[in-house]
Amino acid sequence: MMIYRYLSIAIFVLVIASCMGCGDHVRKSAHTEPVTRKENTFYCAPAGADEPDRGSRDRPWRSLAYAFSRIGTAGGAALILEDGTYRKPGSGKYAFERPVVVKARNALKARMKRLTLTAARNLVFEGITFDRESEPSPKNVVHLHHKTSYCTFLRCLMTHGTGGHQNTDALKINAGAHHILIEENVIFDGTDEEVDILGDVHDIVFRKNIIYQSKVIKPEALVSCKHNAYRILFEKNLFANLNAESSNGALRFGGSETKGKEAHTLIAIGNLFVNTTGRGAMTFAGATRCLVADNIFINHDDQRTGAVAVYTNYPKLNITNDKLYILHNVFTQFTKPWTKPVYAFMAATPKIWHISNNLYWNARGPLARDQWHDPLKEKDSIIVRPSFAGNIDRLTGTPDKGWFTVLSLAQDSPFYGKRIDLLQTDLPESLKNFLQDYRGQTVQDPWYRTLPR
Repeated sequence: MMIYRYLSIAIFVLVIASCMGCGDHVRKSAHTEPVTRKENTFYCAPAGADEPDRGSRDRPWRSLAYAFSRIGTAGGAALILEDGTYRKPGSGKYAFERPVVVKARNALKARMKRLTLTAARNLVFEGITFDRESEPSPKNVVHLHHKTSYCTFLRCLMTHGTGGHQNTDALKINAGAHHILIEENVIFDGTDEEVDILGDVHDIVFRKNIIYQSKVIKPEALVSCKHNAYRILFEKNLFANLNAESSNGALRFGGSETKGKEAHTLIAIGNLFVNTTGRGAMTFAGATRCLVADNIFINHDDQRTGAVAVYTNYPKLNITNDKLYILHNVFTQFTKPWTKPVYAFMAATPKIWHISNNLYWNARGPLARDQWHDPLKEKDSIIVRPSFAGNIDRLTGTPDKGWFTVLSLAQDSPFYGKRIDLLQTDLPESLKNFLQDYRGQTVQDPWYRTLPR
């Protein structure tokens, strides 16, 4: 009997020890298991509360600033915003080691009147409305500065509203900001520029955005790249000036006030310019090493200049325009034949001005003939007399992606000039390097290889 008793005790001890060992194994496994995306998803709502034990969908936080502080500098989290209006997250330095995605649960239903990012890093904003709602104060709607970097704005809306202070941008990028992706946003009705880029800013990519002006009459471009901005690329964006009385241009490369600080290494490729008036759809105002290729320029009313204008804002300072390349573009006029040169030189001429492989529709009026450019001698370019297929009257209301379908001309059309690889042209090395980086063909800047293709 004693033997059985001792044997029973021994078995009992072994069972307990085994169970304890299993418990240790389970605890160790739980401790070392990778954190899942679900566990790193948090929530905010205007009616929430900023308390440590919240952040779930049922018990959301209230403010982005508090949420960022709880996520911590390691980042690697998603922050879902419920419908409603949020205060801007202050001016803290929200820099994260891994991306933090701030996303509206319902597209454009989460709103902020302003967003200012100071030295921020690895932030992604998706589906947010940024709208000043016509408040008359000199504040930019979205402002990225002080070396804010590696940030993305995806499918957002940015606008100053219907009026307000006359020196306010819908989006301002300055003070050394770099590696910023602006993609599939709607940016409109700033009371200064819609987008203002300046001040040692570099490696900025704008893709598939709709950028337009419908209310304010002003002599500015919709988008400006100036004051030593460099390595800025615009691809497949829609630029539209919907105010017939406006003297706005669309995209301006240059605008520096100091010689030697000209914007440089700038690319516009595959964009659509619609109904821009006054100062030229595309302007150069103190810029060097610029490529404008595969764009379509439509219905420029030619009130003051041609579709492409080269000038200097500050002639007394002798700002330089140099190494400008205009390749594979389509220029057309719907309402009337061209009455002025497609290219206009005002108070400045580029040192190197390379134009070839362009298509001119309805270009009945005189095109520029001078020592920089003679369209009749352009290599593989075509001047077409009939009007462009389509009708501008079909484009009514707010610009949308459908405009590309209505107005685009297939690049394999026989009306295009001979197609050549841009990298096979005599582009400056800085432009070639930038194109190769953007295409992910090099590893000089790995950020470009992370961009969606």
